[in-house]
Amino acid sequence: MQVIEKNIMSIEALSWAPKNQSNLLHNINFNIRQNKILGVVGANGAGKSSLLRCLYRLHQLSYGKITLFGQDIWQISPQKFAQKVAVILQESPADFALTVRQVIEMGRTPYQYLFSPASHKDAEIIDKIIEDLQLGIFVNRQFSKLSGGEKQRVYVARALVQQPEILILDEPTNHLDIRHQLEIMQLISTLGITIIITLHDLNLAAIYCDEILWLHEGKILAHDNAEAVFTAQMIEHAYQVNSHIGRHVAHDVVQFQFSLHPNK
Repeated sequence: MQVIEKNIMSIEALSWAPKNQSNLLHNINFNIRQNKILGVVGANGAGKSSLLRCLYRLHQLSYGKITLFGQDIWQISPQKFAQKVAVILQESPADFALTVRQVIEMGRTPYQYLFSPASHKDAEIIDKIIEDLQLGIFVNRQFSKLSGGEKQRVYVARALVQQPEILILDEPTNHLDIRHQLEIMQLISTLGITIIITLHDLNLAAIYCDEILWLHEGKILAHDNAEAVFTAQMIEHAYQVNSHIGRHVAHDVVQFQFSLHPNK
């Protein structure tokens, strides 16, 4: 029996510009499939973070429309939107004077009302996520004392207790060493929800993303699977570097080595 894949979010004719400036994003059109991982890639300044900010409603569009399950995202209440979309930012505060459990508990805020205490259901959800992400040994530790990789796992846990339909991550592997990069990407790949993630590392994107959305100068350069998108010609066009494309011995996906052009 063929499984019908469902679009969870649709982006139509999206354009965005800072106030009184020309557009940084130009006529962006694509759909996001439910329970798939969409990797957004591109050179610095291509518009990756700006696009994410439009998707999670930090930026009002200059033109176009974004719908979630067919509803304009700006017609959804902030509380309901936070129940459906969780965000992990590239630069998140790391000096919380809180324990790991207290940071994770913050993810239940969209389900609580002013001055209302956490419910038994909240505690059950938090306990399960802590167990699933193997964070039990950290729950009573000060968040600020954790390593970068450990903090990222806590941010993922905080997002997951929101029980979102979509998780948006902006460069979650930034500043992490190789092991923690792989651990975070492996964790993300097992969550079973819709993921939108910006990445600089094309090799990680090829391994873990179902689809690649490649931005270049504020426009879509390509949108397809990694095998179709990542070609030497496309990499040359976007980054002005030479590339040698091979295969990953463990994952059997395209992988890359890069070099500068001679005399550059």
